Parts: sequence; structure tokens; C-alpha cells
Amino acid sequence: MQSGWIAPVVVAGGVVSGTWSRDGDRVRVAWFKETGRPPQTALEAETARLSTILGRDLHVAVAPQ
Repeated sequence: MQSGWIAPVVVAGGVVSGTWSRDGDRVRVAWFKETGRPPQTALEAETARLSTILGRDLHVAVAPQ
């Protein structure tokens, strides 16, 4: 039996504020509207950190959910 939904989450200020996935060279962030405006600078910084870890250039794209 399968239960639950597993996805990488975005945590901002201690609150789960969205989910993310990687699509080629793009990190797609599905931002929960209820949590306010997405912290674009922080999302770009984390995407740059992930780029370093993976050894490839990545770019962030944020869409409200």
C-alpha cells in the first residue's frame, strides 16, 4: 500500500513554503501563495549552492501554487 506524497520541500523561516524539482538546468520552485512573497535572493543563493554540489549551472524558476 502506498501512502503520502514525497517531494523535496522549500523551508523559509522554519515554515514549509513550497516544493522544488530539477528539470534539466532549471530548479522549479512551486511556492505556496499562503506563505507570502518568495525570497528570490535566498532561492537564487540555494540554487547556486546546488549548482556547485552538482557541478553544473542551474537557474531558478518560481511559480505560485
